[in-house]
Amino acid sequence: MSTWSARIDSNARVKYIGIVDAIETDIKNRILKPGDRLPAQRQMADALSVDLTTVTRAINEAARRGLVETQRGNGCFIAQTTFSHYNSSQLIEGKTLDLSMNNPPIPNELNLEKSIAEAISELSLSGISASHHLCYQETAGHPDDRLAGQQWLSPKLTGLNSDQLLISSGAHSALFCLLSYLKRKGAKTIAAPEFSYPGLRAMADQLQLDVIGISMDEQGIIPEQFQLQCEKQSIDVLYVIPNIDNPTTATLSVK
Repeated sequence: MSTWSARIDSNARVKYIGIVDAIETDIKNRILKPGDRLPAQRQMADALSVDLTTVTRAINEAARRGLVETQRGNGCFIAQTTFSHYNSSQLIEGKTLDLSMNNPPIPNELNLEKSIAEAISELSLSGISASHHLCYQETAGHPDDRLAGQQWLSPKLTGLNSDQLLISSGAHSALFCLLSYLKRKGAKTIAAPEFSYPGLRAMADQLQLDVIGISMDEQGIIPEQFQLQCEKQSIDVLYVIPNIDNPTTATLSVK
């Protein structure tokens, strides 16, 4: 839980907006995170030498912006969805671009909710039991899911056995498993695009792996720069997203 010290942004035109701006700034700087509890309103008022009404107006404005949510009897908390709001023009206009979150917009013509509902309906009518998805899963993934993965990959990976596949809880989980494995095998240094997935950097810090940035152009990493780094030092791992890189969207050419 946060031990946030209430403050007023000195650039704000009025005090209650200054409190909101301070909360917003500290969220962007990761001083405040989703779920963190703010001090009681009266405690904030005393700390800032303002009246309680000013703090109440600030909390109401912060809630209107989607930064906080209040729970009757429990206090005020940083909203669980607050980071998603940083893709709105209201919060990023005139400020440093935040590349830590990747939330691409869903095309207007794609009714995703309808497609998901129809797919679930088709599964239920097909006679295939989906109840196993509601239970605890095997660590490596359900055998049916691994078999489906093997069939999907078989055109490109001949001789692949479903026992060779693991189902991960998203790319972040898979990447951490891979880096942990490589660390145990003696890896020390990762080469990665100079603008790369923030999660990679966080995981490398956790595992005490060095990340060497490779210069990029509109097609991703520059091969000659990668070669130069390999000549300078020992590189154990190359991290690259060949197609629609995160966060730059660069795509490596076939060449």
